[in-house]
Amino acid sequence: MSNSQVSSVRKHLKLQLFNLLKHPASVDYQTNITTLLTDLGANYQEIMKSLPKSEEVRKRRKREERYAQARKPRALGLDEEEEEEDEEEDEDFEYARSKRKHPDEAVDITERFVGERLNPELAAQLVILAM
Repeated sequence: MSNSQVSSVRKHLKLQLFNLLKHPASVDYQTNITTLLTDLGANYQEIMKSLPKSEEVRKRRKREERYAQARKPRALGLDEEEEEEDEEEDEDFEYARSKRKHPDEAVDITERFVGERLNPELAAQLVILAM
């Protein structure tokens, strides 16, 4: 690869990593992403500017906690009426899910097929071809 191609790939990778870092769900992977960005030549100010705001992170955690708390009553047990309503909803959900089950299976099969054959060399070639 020529120097310009390498430079272009590094720039594109750096841009994509910055976009990932801005996402509030990237909190768990910040150390890995910042290490990669540092290796690609990003400075401290650029990285800090791209980190999600602490307010966004707090909001996300609150949402996750509310969701977890909403799921707890189901695990602890509900009134009979609520259980019947939930069973009806579950049946409706299962019916809707069974109707679209085949495309999901095809996607899963394709994902496994690609995942088994994807290696770093092929990924690099795909990045170069995409430019």
